Amino acid sequence: MITLRPGTRARFSTNFYHRTWHILSDPHGALLLSRLLWGLSFQRRPNTVVIIDRRFIDPNPFDAEQGDPIALVPADLTHLPARIARHLSRRRQRSLSIPA
Repeated sequence: MITLRPGTRARFSTNFYHRTWHILSDPHGALLLSRLLWGLSFQRRPNTVVIIDRRFIDPNPFDAEQGDPIALVPADLTHLPARIARHLSRRRQRSLSIPA
């Protein structure tokens, strides 16, 4: 699992419109996303997943709905069943929680 570094400035959001998922960002985030996708295109290890978790997700600008975490998966190498995606989501949320 590959994630962004804690100090990353890039912000993202997601929107589902016309039966298509869209990833939204500014030019800095778009450049970072392009580098992640470029690197992932050369990945040859099975079960590699890039996760952009809630720390980097803002509400979308259209209806202010909170964006969803993003998983970039090389489909020719990695199969990501829904139950595994839910497990990753719960695991990342727990690891990000800060005790009071």
